[in-house]
Amino acid sequence: MFPGFKPQNHEHQIKKRGVDDTIDDRETPPCVYVPLDAEFHFTLDAAANHHNAKCDRYCTLEGTFERQAKGEPRKIWAGDGLAYPWDERVVYLNPPFSRLRPWVEKAWDERAATVALLLPNNRDEQPFFQQLIEPYRDRAGSILTTRNLPKRRPFLHHGQEIGNRTSKSPPFGLVAGVVDLRYAENRDAAFNREFFYEAPNGLTTWLPELAKMQGALRLISVDDFARGQVLELIMDSDAGRSVAFLKPEDQDA
Repeated sequence: MFPGFKPQNHEHQIKKRGVDDTIDDRETPPCVYVPLDAEFHFTLDAAANHHNAKCDRYCTLEGTFERQAKGEPRKIWAGDGLAYPWDERVVYLNPPFSRLRPWVEKAWDERAATVALLLPNNRDEQPFFQQLIEPYRDRAGSILTTRNLPKRRPFLHHGQEIGNRTSKSPPFGLVAGVVDLRYAENRDAAFNREFFYEAPNGLTTWLPELAKMQGALRLISVDDFARGQVLELIMDSDAGRSVAFLKPEDQDA
């Protein structure tokens, strides 16, 4: 018996007895990984086990390791993939599906050259997708693109396909999200996530007809956090770029 796609790491079960990491031990099948690796040439597998790591450098729950020409892998970092710096690396990420949000946040916050992360394509059921992926994906000038993978791809467990008596396919499709900083004009740009999500959202006040979109759309009043300031926005529609900054309300442009 191999771990199948049962709700054994549902949030209510996790609250009672914690995460069962064996349920998240799902190896990416070659039909998914090989085409992505041919395009990006990954240098770090950020969420792996010794038996399924895709790169010579990889992160596990026990730490970060690097394969050696001879002998056992060498431990190079005490922390797991959430603690290990991804700076300047080309990262492949098949994260534990029981706790996706911190991995998506790290993909945004790190300064890796590229992060390709595999996600379940049930976006309507995932708040993290509506908040961290949907508002930014596949837009002009965005560093985030998504690719819906055709068909339902079976994962592997110790080399064998995971499934049950009737099907080897998971009950959901997959989407590959790619956060690519290689061509970003300003690699030092930062996204203030705490401010963005904690500032009051005026959407239901100003546009109540769009209340259902609160998870993906935020309207923030500058006066709520910077009195006497206005937001100056300069857009170049031809280049698909824009810049925004605060300035005193009475200051000439």
